Amino acid sequence: MKDPTSSQHPMAMTILGCLWLVWFWTALLRVALPVVLPYVEAELGISHAASGLLMTAQLGAIAAVSVPAGFAVRRFGARAVLVACVGCACALSLAVAAAQTYGSLVAVFAGMGVALGLYFPVGVAVLSSVFPPGRFGRVMGLHDIAPPAASVIGPAILSAVVLGRLEWRMAFETMMPIGVVLAIALWWVIPGRPSGPPPRPADGLHSLRGKRRGLLLLLAPHALNAACGVGALSMLPIFLVSTYGLTGQQAAAVLAGVSLGGVLGPPVGGWLSDRWSRLGTPALYLGLSCACVLAVVALPLGPITYAALFLLSLTTLGYYPLTFTILAQQVSLQARAPVNGLFQGTSVLAAAVSPSVIGALGEALSLRVGYLFCVAAAVAGLAVLIWLMHAEKGASGRS
Repeated sequence: MKDPTSSQHPMAMTILGCLWLVWFWTALLRVALPVVLPYVEAELGISHAASGLLMTAQLGAIAAVSVPAGFAVRRFGARAVLVACVGCACALSLAVAAAQTYGSLVAVFAGMGVALGLYFPVGVAVLSSVFPPGRFGRVMGLHDIAPPAASVIGPAILSAVVLGRLEWRMAFETMMPIGVVLAIALWWVIPGRPSGPPPRPADGLHSLRGKRRGLLLLLAPHALNAACGVGALSMLPIFLVSTYGLTGQQAAAVLAGVSLGGVLGPPVGGWLSDRWSRLGTPALYLGLSCACVLAVVALPLGPITYAALFLLSLTTLGYYPLTFTILAQQVSLQARAPVNGLFQGTSVLAAAVSPSVIGALGEALSLRVGYLFCVAAAVAGLAVLIWLMHAEKGASGRS
């Protein structure tokens, strides 16, 4: 393999295209669950709380398996782990279609979370091994368009399948043959065990290079970004219905519209990370997220509020390429997949916990107060980044 610090793998674009399709497919599987939950409740007669447990089981499993997935690459190779991810997800799609009891659904969705959680840390590590650092931010930006694109068009596609067939299980059955094709493509194009030289110094965290403390501190704002942005957007339909009296359909339409910002977020973040990959860019994004949530809480519903929600979606998802570009520049190739898994798992866990905190505060006080939790999360992450920038500046001055 060519030196990833100076040139890219000859099949790099093919690998990117294949991984993008897999990332989009796994995102569709995650989106499928909230789409079919009303049909599951009607068929099995379960409560809203029981439906929430299905979501928690899947998200919790994704978070739990992210770090082990990175270590599995060392033993089995990236290609084997990615094929196992897609293959297990295919099998569990059929298991969802065959499940007849609530308990079996909880177990199957937890298993699907394990399968889906294998992808991200391994896929990003493969991309960082076949593209040079000078292009990696833009590559991450293109790669991370897949989940928000699935969130925008996935519900419409899956709803058409469910409503057209009048059977919610069809939403999962139709995923299986696509997954089989993707598994074959992965085995054909993905390198088994990518290797490369140590990373070169990066703009951000260069004074903390080799210190675990610097990367662990970078983990905090990464998770707090998810707690702020994903939490606020996840609770947005409930917030709009209870605070402004919108109907469920109107709130869903607002969420779909502002989610388009999430499609723009990753390429914008990737473009910025290639040109200004210092810690100032993540700090700017968290500061904008904080201001956007404050605008939603303080201002009446209108064009400014909609613009703030659109920008919140953009900054939340645009933050991820910034972090993973820094990791690609600071972490050795052998350790990159486990570290990616740690960051991904922590952000998924934060995104899963944040709506519960917002909802609890909303029940006790009001949802406006609940949204102030998102503001506090952004402020805390911003404080950590400012401290890191100050420490970096001080260390550079001493050297």
